[in-house]
Amino acid sequence: GRAAAAALTNRKRKTRAFSERPMAAAYLEQLDDIGSERTNLLPRCTPRRCGCGSILTVVVLGLGVIFPLSWQTLPYSEMGLDFNQISGKLDTSRAYERGRHLVGLGHVFITFPRTIQTIDFASASELETETSLTSIPVISADGQMVRLECSVWYRLVPDKLGELYTRYATRYASNIAKAARQGITEASSLFDTVDFYQSRARVREAMKLAVAAALASYPVQFVDVWLWKCEVPSRLDEAIVNKLVTEQLKRTMRHRQAATLIGEQTQTLVARTAVSEARLLHAARAEAMLEVAVAEASGLATTTGALAHGMGEMADGLGWGGRQALHWLWWDS
Repeated sequence: GRAAAAALTNRKRKTRAFSERPMAAAYLEQLDDIGSERTNLLPRCTPRRCGCGSILTVVVLGLGVIFPLSWQTLPYSEMGLDFNQISGKLDTSRAYERGRHLVGLGHVFITFPRTIQTIDFASASELETETSLTSIPVISADGQMVRLECSVWYRLVPDKLGELYTRYATRYASNIAKAARQGITEASSLFDTVDFYQSRARVREAMKLAVAAALASYPVQFVDVWLWKCEVPSRLDEAIVNKLVTEQLKRTMRHRQAATLIGEQTQTLVARTAVSEARLLHAARAEAMLEVAVAEASGLATTTGALAHGMGEMADGLGWGGRQALHWLWWDS
């Protein structure tokens, strides 16, 4: 080991001594000027400059390829969670919405819809590959089976996408459909079969409350539910029709009875009004005749009093007695 160290030290000394010689310095300068001749096509380039330029070129080209690949885009109708394909990790702490996002190389989005989602419980409806939806068979309060076709609307909440994916991954729709079906079944059991035809608004409101309660534990936002169609067995359908017709006839008879009663009450009121008018007319006539008689009696009394007064003054002036005054009145008449 000591011999090798001594040999290395001697070599360094020889190299330093060689470089200090004028001829050696000129040789090194010639080596440095190789390829650095000035031309009109290329700038002067030294080995050091060429090395730095090569490194810079590699860096720029690398960034030009890596940087665009680090951006991911979401359309207006979608939102997503950041998934790292290199490490296999999913970031559930943040939900990305529409636009371009710098997430890094090897990152992609697991997308979810931003629009309102529809679950159709119909005779021919398919939610997912393994989840087919049909009309919902329910048992009414009077013990009859009714098949209902309805729709449920909901939307995903951006702040709860992480929880949604953690619990159900991307198969959340089938779980939501099961919960909505259960709510519709429970609400329908509170009504008679006829109510699905006569009181559809009341049945729909009860379904809405039941489905909202069933989806309260899910990281989604319930929007609405709608009842489209009700189907019953043919024999029960005929019975319902007959019952509806009977109920309608009963309502019609009640309306007719009410109309007849109102007509009779109106006629009675008119007759009473006519009697009252006759009584008022007779009373007015009697009062008028009484006033005329009183006026005539008052006038006669006034005339008689004036005549008696005049006769008394005339008799006093002529010195007549009562017999003479009466005799004159008889002769004057």
